[in-house]
Order: sequence, then structure tokens, then C-alpha cells
Amino acid sequence: MIDKWADFIKRMKKKYFDIGQIACPAFPNEMIRFDERGFNHLIMKNGKYRSKADQLRRLEQIHIIPNILYSHATFDMYKKVAEVSYWAFIQKTEMKMIKVIVRKILNGKLHFYSVMTKDLPKSTQAPEKGLL
Repeated sequence: MIDKWADFIKRMKKKYFDIGQIACPAFPNEMIRFDERGFNHLIMKNGKYRSKADQLRRLEQIHIIPNILYSHATFDMYKKVAEVSYWAFIQKTEMKMIKVIVRKILNGKLHFYSVMTKDLPKSTQAPEKGLL
């Protein structure tokens, strides 16, 4: 029997690595790479596998990550911890907020690091048709 979860991870990994590298207007002279570090962070944290629900939530965002980075001329947040810099790019949809993290270690290359989602409270979501 084929392991459906392993097959899903394999398909998402191919989609992820097919991105390769992309330009982002916030970094006019650098490309953002999609490498093993970013993919591993989607499925693992601190050397341990994330829950399947957490992996699924993150992996389902792979298709939208490039669009978020393409559409941002500036970053929404910046943080530096020791020799590591992090930039966050935030996109809100009707139902959720998506945060994409780009990272750079020392003077290395920019690379995708993570994606997080958060459901928005009902009060900030668009009203359903027929309620007004």
C-alpha cells in the first residue's frame, strides 16, 4: 500500500524546489533561494518533525509564497538575532493572514525560511452576502 502522506510530502517537495529562486522588489539586487533549509523548516522544528496538521498548514501555502514575495516592495517586519537576519512579508486574505519569512545568515544568500498562517477573527473578515 502506498503511503499517502509520504506521497503528499514528495509532491510538495517537488513544487517547493521547482520554485528555485525568485526576485523580490524588497531586495532589488538579490534573489531569494528556495533550498533545503526552508523546506526542512516547513516540516521540522528543532530537529523534530512537526505534527502532520502543522506540516499540512505550512505546505499548503507553497503555491502562494512566490506571489507574496513578488508583490512586496518592502518588508513588514525585520529582526536580527546574533548573525541571522529575518524579514517578514505579510499578506491578508479574507479568512487568514499569511506571513512569509526570508532569512540571511551572516553575509550569505537570502533564502526562504518559513511560512505561517493565522485565521482572522470573524469581525475582521468580509461579511457574508445576504447578511446586510
